[in-house]
Amino acid sequence: MLRNLWQQCREHLNAFVIQHNFEILPADPYGRLSAVLKGGRARLLRQINLELWNAEQEGTGIAILDVDQIAAIYGKTSWSDPVLWHVAKQYPSPDAIPLLVSHQVALLRAILGLTAKCLVLDLDGILWGGVIGEDGLSGIKLGGGEVGDSFVAFQHYIQSLQRRGIILTVCSKNNEEDAKLPFGSHPEMILSLDDITMFVANWRPKNENLQLIAETLNIGLDSLVLVDDNPAERAWVRQQLPEVEVPEMPNDPAQYIDAIDRQMYFETLSLTKEDRRRVESYRENVQRKVFETMSTSIEDFLTGLQMQVELKPFDEANLPRIAQLINKTNQFNLTTRRLSEIQVRSLIDRPGVYTRSMRLRDRFGDNGLTGVLIALEEGDRIRIDIWLMSCRVLGRRVEETMLGGLMRYARDRGLRYVIGEYIPTPKNGLVSDLFDGLGFECIEEEPNGARKYLWALSKKVFMEPGCFQLVDQTR
Repeated sequence: MLRNLWQQCREHLNAFVIQHNFEILPADPYGRLSAVLKGGRARLLRQINLELWNAEQEGTGIAILDVDQIAAIYGKTSWSDPVLWHVAKQYPSPDAIPLLVSHQVALLRAILGLTAKCLVLDLDGILWGGVIGEDGLSGIKLGGGEVGDSFVAFQHYIQSLQRRGIILTVCSKNNEEDAKLPFGSHPEMILSLDDITMFVANWRPKNENLQLIAETLNIGLDSLVLVDDNPAERAWVRQQLPEVEVPEMPNDPAQYIDAIDRQMYFETLSLTKEDRRRVESYRENVQRKVFETMSTSIEDFLTGLQMQVELKPFDEANLPRIAQLINKTNQFNLTTRRLSEIQVRSLIDRPGVYTRSMRLRDRFGDNGLTGVLIALEEGDRIRIDIWLMSCRVLGRRVEETMLGGLMRYARDRGLRYVIGEYIPTPKNGLVSDLFDGLGFECIEEEPNGARKYLWALSKKVFMEPGCFQLVDQTR
């Protein structure tokens, strides 16, 4: 029944479905036996909830909001007010609604690709107690007692975030030598320098260092979450860089984990192998930035990267990653159209549909599957419906190679025109002039800034950059 309703929503409304699961009520006439007996309500609801989670894993374009867990966090004896339920069918109780809404919003952010990517860490008072530059290695509080153990627990939590693909960086007002000392020398230190993608320790204003981190990693400021124990620094960053998330930190380090976790900055819909190696990819990007500064020109830099681009039709193995990119990429995204995994699957081998995923490798490593292009044949033309790339690979002219693959396909099919679209959003101004720069002719412009472009295949030949080794795996 639910699957049919989900399918109707997907097909007729093109909607991503958020399904609430079922709260297991604390009051039950069978008591604990309700979870043991085959017909017990608690047991049945747990089985139903498990089936809902399984349905999400099948890629049906739904996400489950765990109402049972949210109710448990709030306290089930207070979550529902029986008087209000019988009088007005009010559920949950009014005081519990803000918590439910905050989880709903976090899930919406994940669906829209608006979750944070990078945790920026202060050091003194965040990863250890005390000031390393004044107290020295033996004087800081890390392990060995109530306060020190709290910092160790927080580091374990941070390391777990890193292992699931959250980028860790350091932004500290400190001498760099002092700041790095505990990472390699303190016996209770959990995080290592290998866990840190970018380490910035100096005496410059933190807003400047945060901008440097975002620019170096090629991510937006709204992808950063700054964890700092200094109220003055937090207030300054909020004023100078309102895009950066800056949570209030409690005085007791034992509460640090909860202060970060309850904000749900890093909520996500799935976890792919690209997510797990994202940290390594961004660390490689830092190495590329260093290499770029050593190059005499952009051409020398791109040639020296020894890049290999692989263009490949959509397949089942890469489907989760393709759907993830479609639903979370915002900056380099020409139309920001979203598709569920089941919708993407329906495009595989469909006549008249061009699908390509893009993978980029170079001398520093494998960037993974970081680009998607979908185009639809319409008579004598082919229209680019979705075109996006991860911010990790921007600035390397990969988009020209992706477009070149489409141009070859269109010529082989005997088509006459390639149509491009740009639909503006608050996030994709980066590509507002992409088609203009590539040589397309603007043929239509709407008051909201949306534009349609044309490339006449009979009049122009698209020149691809020569700095790549191309592998185009056509059908």
